[in-house]
Amino acid sequence: MYLLAIKTLETYWEDAEKGGRKSIPHSTFLMECDRVKSDKGYVLHYLKHVG
Repeated sequence: MYLLAIKTLETYWEDAEKGGRKSIPHSTFLMECDRVKSDKGYVLHYLKHVG
């Protein structure tokens, strides 16, 4: 599970509306997103990535 920044999503969304790619490449998640894992009893400990 990855935490995708809204700006990145908006960029891909706008490109798709203009006829561009309709998906986000896996490499984007690996290079630009924080990976969210289980931690301290939480199934997805996303709060430490938000801020």
